[in-house]
Amino acid sequence: MLKFFKYNNRWYADVPNHTLEENEMVSGADQLLSELCTKCGFQDSISLDIDVAPKQPLITLKMIEHDSCGATYSVTSHMKFQLDTKIVWICNVTHDVLGEHPEIIYINRMQGNSSNLNTTMEPKKTKKRNGVLGKGLMVLLIACVLQIPILLVKGLIEDRKELSNNVQTELTSSWGGLLDVSVPELCVPFYVNSTDKDGKATKEYKVRKIKSSATAVNVHADVEVLHRSIYEVPVYKAAFKMAGTFKTNESVMENVNGKIYVTLPINTYKGLEGYPVLTVDDKEYTFSVVGDELRAVIPEEHVSPNSLIEFALAFKSKGMEKLEFSPLGTDYIVNITSNYASPSFKGDFLPSTRNVTDEGFDAKWEVTALNTCNAYNSSFGVDFIVTADQYQQTERTMKYSFLFVILILSAIFLVESISRSKINIVQYIVTGLSLCLFYLLLLSISEYISFGWAYLIAATMTTGALGGYFYGFLKSKVAGGFTLATGILYAFIYMLLQMESGGLLCGSLALFVILCVIMYFTRRQGVFESRETLE
Repeated sequence: MLKFFKYNNRWYADVPNHTLEENEMVSGADQLLSELCTKCGFQDSISLDIDVAPKQPLITLKMIEHDSCGATYSVTSHMKFQLDTKIVWICNVTHDVLGEHPEIIYINRMQGNSSNLNTTMEPKKTKKRNGVLGKGLMVLLIACVLQIPILLVKGLIEDRKELSNNVQTELTSSWGGLLDVSVPELCVPFYVNSTDKDGKATKEYKVRKIKSSATAVNVHADVEVLHRSIYEVPVYKAAFKMAGTFKTNESVMENVNGKIYVTLPINTYKGLEGYPVLTVDDKEYTFSVVGDELRAVIPEEHVSPNSLIEFALAFKSKGMEKLEFSPLGTDYIVNITSNYASPSFKGDFLPSTRNVTDEGFDAKWEVTALNTCNAYNSSFGVDFIVTADQYQQTERTMKYSFLFVILILSAIFLVESISRSKINIVQYIVTGLSLCLFYLLLLSISEYISFGWAYLIAATMTTGALGGYFYGFLKSKVAGGFTLATGILYAFIYMLLQMESGGLLCGSLALFVILCVIMYFTRRQGVFESRETLE
């Protein structure tokens, strides 16, 4: 027999371990109890024999609808008199009485008192409505405070990135560095007659520099990835073949003073392998060190006014991460082939043609002097990037951290409010910390395996742990729904990370759908709540 009693014009069930508010009968159930007491002559209390098995039942309740908050039943009377109450709603306190909301509930017997109520539960003063508001503000505060460990993880990401950059710098200094290839220059030393401040005749020495025109460069780069601990740096060995012409004018050979030479058009010589070779008129000339540059001296017989000097230049050099070219205001054609399958084409000019496959790529640039006439520092080239930059992707993932935490905690608070279950603040905090720990797991695992697999492992670990925790304090099918929703959110965020465009649109639409779901489950919230708080 389950006792029901009336207190301050409201009906309550006598179920132990629940507050008076949690035991309140609303949405038709209170009307049914009042009608039974009136028609049976009972005063302010009634005891009902409630069971899932029929024993000459007086009343049958058949389930119409069931949700996470409770269930709605139709009322059928088997007594001599009919009941005006046809629909009742019963909350989740039923789980403590019958284990779950059964499809059919039978009221086999009833008993009432004609005097004062007889109940084992003393009426307790419940929390006021503003308790719900206070709990909600507390949950919001927890979500904000949880951004502190998120910031700590972000700081750790920056430290790991700096360490990775230090490793790259160290390898750069020992391998060859970032290579920038410009155009060869024909250098003709000469002197200019002048006078000093005292009127004495002097000679001022200068160098005429003639940039090559119609320069064509063919490059083949073999790329490999060097490993230092857990860090990866792409490096390459490139073979260069250049061809072009030097256009001379009438004054090029005037007052020549010194040896005529051609410069090697690269920014660093550290990665050179062997000796570069310059070919002019089928004769080869090697480069030597003069000051801080490499020069190939050519005889004056190759240089004459108003002529075209054709040349070829071949050299090999090591480099890392990127290969850049500076056209310097001349016609410039560059062909690059490589075994690297994930190039990134960057700079002021993109390739006119390109072909990227799993075996490598080839690309061609065609830049004219017209393109660079007012762009003196223009450059273009290719980056040999590491495709899985775990630090950058982890940072992108953390942009959604606050939204993720607030959604999960808000959903738990919503279930608590609707189902009238009691969830401790500590359980909110532990749930939030578990969501924060996901990013630390993602960072640490992604340093050893690809980001995609690291994300899957970290999300699975976090979702599994939270699923068990949800079941521990929710103890219903709602826990399974929460676990599934958490996994779906992780999958959705990963999908957003992979989208180069449309991420904002998809994210906005998803938030709208979530809002609609929340509106659906809270549409009857006002019906479930009591109309005033107990004094």
